[in-house]
Amino acid sequence: MEAFCFADCTKSFFSSQLSKRTKNFNMESPLQKMLPSDLYKDVMELGGDFSEESIKKTSGGEIPSWKGFRLMPPFTPELAKYAYDNWSLKEGEVLLASYPKTGTNWMMAILRRLLYSDEEINLMKQLPLTMGVLESGSVKKFNIIDRLPIKRRMMGTHLPAELINLERLKKENAKVVYVMRNPKDQLVSFYHFAKKLVSKNPAIGRFINDGWEAYLALKGSVQRLKCLRVLPSGTLPGEWYPHHLLSWYKHKDDKNFYFIYYEDLKKDFKKELRKLAKFLGMDITEEKVSEIEEKCSFGNMKQEISSYSNDMKMFQTVNLRKGEVGDWKNYFTVAQSERVDAKIKDCLGSTDVTFTYCL
Repeated sequence: MEAFCFADCTKSFFSSQLSKRTKNFNMESPLQKMLPSDLYKDVMELGGDFSEESIKKTSGGEIPSWKGFRLMPPFTPELAKYAYDNWSLKEGEVLLASYPKTGTNWMMAILRRLLYSDEEINLMKQLPLTMGVLESGSVKKFNIIDRLPIKRRMMGTHLPAELINLERLKKENAKVVYVMRNPKDQLVSFYHFAKKLVSKNPAIGRFINDGWEAYLALKGSVQRLKCLRVLPSGTLPGEWYPHHLLSWYKHKDDKNFYFIYYEDLKKDFKKELRKLAKFLGMDITEEKVSEIEEKCSFGNMKQEISSYSNDMKMFQTVNLRKGEVGDWKNYFTVAQSERVDAKIKDCLGSTDVTFTYCL
């Protein structure tokens, strides 16, 4: 039953976008004007990565995994393994690592504003979604990425540290940024993300339509989260967000790694942005700091959705909800909150990770 719901959800969520994106590519699109004709042709061919046939191939049967870690299609073990063995970011380039719904979308926008020119940002907005995610798409995309007219590349991943070739990254002197968010707001955000998927596929409704209590399934353990049974994301069976965080946090003292809290950005964006820029080896003016703060505000990011390619537009629409700290208080009972606290302590109690639950 798990695999059936998982495959149906994924297929309905992505394949409905294929005809729209193919139609867009067949016209003279902004992307066509930005890239050489041979490179544009190769990018167009990546449209098949979201075809119904391709999604069935990657999501049918058992939930795909590598080294025991389960991956949610269109995230595939094949892409993760290929990247591990054959591809790497280079000196100064950035890998953004995160668990879903912890601020990935926001941090991606911030890093792009730091690293890219306006022309490079406009280019990235027009590329297929898979071009910005390490473990998604087809092997062909890595050749395309290496040919893009971008000086300092960035890639996102939801993989745990065990599935990333960290030795190669460090040898190349690439940078790793890991964004963290308090787990209660993460759970609420994931809940609403899953609810949005219901419109793409009613099958997921059986996990969401019974409401918050059923979603959390806290009668036993927070590790039994129903959303994780439908949408595993780089975790071993029975694991969730804090285990993913811990896999990366073991490297917190490495000079190539930087950890940033979502809530700290909300509290003092400019201060945190300056610290992030310093880690990336960038001089940043106060004018640039203010510009990035405005461009990466929640309101502006919502307004910019229409400027993206079709699948990126869909992705932004599904992911942008409130962007607040403390929304969990509108959902958790005291008992539920205390249980999550206990689970977080069990997993992260030996670390100095300190979450902020209210501002």
